[in-house]
Amino acid sequence: MLRLGLIENIRRVSARVAIDRVDKNLADHWAKKMFEIIEEESTDLILVIAEMARSNPPMSAAFVSELIRQLRGKGPDLAMVLNWIEQQLSKSGLTSGELVNAENQTAIDQVSISNSINSLRELGLLDWEQFVETHSMVEHTLRQDHAGVYGSMDFSTRDRYRHVVERIAKKSNRSEVEVARIAIALARENVLKKEDIRTSHVGIT
Repeated sequence: MLRLGLIENIRRVSARVAIDRVDKNLADHWAKKMFEIIEEESTDLILVIAEMARSNPPMSAAFVSELIRQLRGKGPDLAMVLNWIEQQLSKSGLTSGELVNAENQTAIDQVSISNSINSLRELGLLDWEQFVETHSMVEHTLRQDHAGVYGSMDFSTRDRYRHVVERIAKKSNRSEVEVARIAIALARENVLKKEDIRTSHVGIT
């Protein structure tokens, strides 16, 4: 489940990053067309702006922040483009400053992907048997087996015992830890009764 969760996070964030990349490329496309017109000292800049407006570009954080980054401070002619962007954003109650700040999410997304990939690698190296038994309260309880047999068994056998505790707990109104404690208590009672030594093992109870 941890792996699935990490993979899903990578998929979700990667999709968002890919869309942002498309929007940035689109902003770069329009910026270059505007720069070409200005270099030619043409008066057709207004036509390029109109063409861009007709194409209905996405007013996303990625598109707006990239276009502003390339156009800001590049001359008074391009100020009308920035004004047009502000007008379009105002219809949605937004400002270019807000979207530029939101664009910082891209860096956060990249860190998230990196962390998720590193976590997948760490999960692949993790000793899950040791992890489960180190953190399982049922395991810690069953290891109190008076006969000392439980702790000497191999992992697969101990795992079967834990699953038995799980099944009993599901059929009762007690938690798994409570079921394990009862089994330990019964085993100790059998020791005091000096009955068959096998009954002192938690597995028999």
